[in-house]
Amino acid sequence: AGEAQATIISPDQWFQIYAEGEAMEILDGYEIDGISGWRTFTREEAEEFYKEFSAELAGLNTLLERNGQNIFYTDDSRRYLCEDGEYTFGLYGKLNFYKAGKTVKYYLRPVKKVFFQTYTH
Repeated sequence: AGEAQATIISPDQWFQIYAEGEAMEILDGYEIDGISGWRTFTREEAEEFYKEFSAELAGLNTLLERNGQNIFYTDDSRRYLCEDGEYTFGLYGKLNFYKAGKTVKYYLRPVKKVFFQTYTH
């Protein structure tokens, strides 16, 4: 009671080819609104996100677009980095994880786990 844990997703994302370790270097220096410590999705978080939103991504993307935020791409050529940039997943069809290549463009979308606690005085 009085506590919650959430995974927040950054409004920013980058679409590029990442040299070995480059995605994690970007995340190490990334900060938004004073929040640092961002990382890639874990495999489990990607699975949860897919289960929660795959059928409703059009609605989520409409909400994001209306508020000037980056959308999540769902066509079969767009993949997101996960597992510290070592693997990728896509938000179309069946959820599959593939080893990240070094000559392919991927999306890097930072995530962070946060904890909320209410205090009574």
